[in-house]
Amino acid sequence: MKIRQKTSVVALLILVSSLPSLAGPTAPPANAPAATPPKPYTLFMGADFSVEWQGRPRPIKGADERGFVIDVDGSRVNVSFDRGDLKIQGHQALKVAPTGIAISKFAIERAYTPANDPQRAREIAANNAAGMAAKMESERYHADLQIAQIGTMESGIPTAYGPDPKQNLPTVQSAYGNLQAQMLADQGGSMQALNAPGAAGAGQDRCDAFRLSFDIAAPTPATGVYAVLVAQVRDPADPAGPGQIWILGKEIGDIGPKAKTVQLFRGGFPPGYALAGTQVHLYRDGTELATNLAPKHVEITADEAFQLSVASYVSQHHGADAPAAPANAGLSGAVRARLGADELGRSYYVKVDKNGLPQGAFRDEACTQPVTGEPLASALAALRYYPALKAGKPVASVVPVRL
Repeated sequence: MKIRQKTSVVALLILVSSLPSLAGPTAPPANAPAATPPKPYTLFMGADFSVEWQGRPRPIKGADERGFVIDVDGSRVNVSFDRGDLKIQGHQALKVAPTGIAISKFAIERAYTPANDPQRAREIAANNAAGMAAKMESERYHADLQIAQIGTMESGIPTAYGPDPKQNLPTVQSAYGNLQAQMLADQGGSMQALNAPGAAGAGQDRCDAFRLSFDIAAPTPATGVYAVLVAQVRDPADPAGPGQIWILGKEIGDIGPKAKTVQLFRGGFPPGYALAGTQVHLYRDGTELATNLAPKHVEITADEAFQLSVASYVSQHHGADAPAAPANAGLSGAVRARLGADELGRSYYVKVDKNGLPQGAFRDEACTQPVTGEPLASALAALRYYPALKAGKPVASVVPVRL
């Protein structure tokens, strides 16, 4: 199975999934050591993959044992790994995702498909040689028995044998001779393969598959997880060349705190290939998940993740005018439960600076009546926004918020 990949395009794209509602600032006690802020997010170099389908790139949304899964007009379509015209585009992307998925015991090695396994070939040759030797012995015994019968008759000893063995002797000897020649020829070929110099290690340069294995665990359970493996291989006929990129998928399913072993075996590589490098990316419905093996990964705080998301938002709206927009999912259920019905049923006005941070919440559009009561004031201060844009430049603004 050979999968082709179009030229990769490097893009700086920050993807922040559901930033949490951040707690309002709290002054630390006097003389207290500065607390190290938690780092619940990971910044890493990820990748986005799509399959060309009907002349259009379709983002990969899943993978199973048959191939990749894409979305076509709202319907899930499976694209077989074995399609001769399969084309995959891969784009590197700088991403942010919640930290938590741990991969351990990662191992990848070159291997053989059964048809190319030298040890299996030797075992088959040995079994064939043993079988032919047994058959040869049986036929030799049959011929010797016929000759013994002839000798008995010539000695004048009465026998109870049916047809005259002497008359059948030429036929028996001819059949035995032909069988002997055929068996020796077949056996000779098998034994030659079995006993060839260096036969035990001859297959070391004929590897045409690989075997991958790793354990995966996550403190927060997730369903529908799948992996995309990127492998760079070099053909032994062109060891100095750039090689080829192979892209494969593997369904993982549900993951949780208990470690789960994932295994993948694939063949079809050029015999004797060299494995130049590999990357494993994990996804859920097209969204990449951060792991401890992600390229160039670094753990960051929620504030740092938010700053990156703002920078990405501004870069994607180059030259545009736009009002400020919510950047997180809003208030959590626990916070909403602490607010009264009258507080949840009305609008507030929040001053947002050019960095997307709230600078004050008010009960009126003119921003003359500040919100001071708790926990409402802290809840409004925890919200985050993509800043308003004027000609693509972030500017301060006032955002109406209805809780």
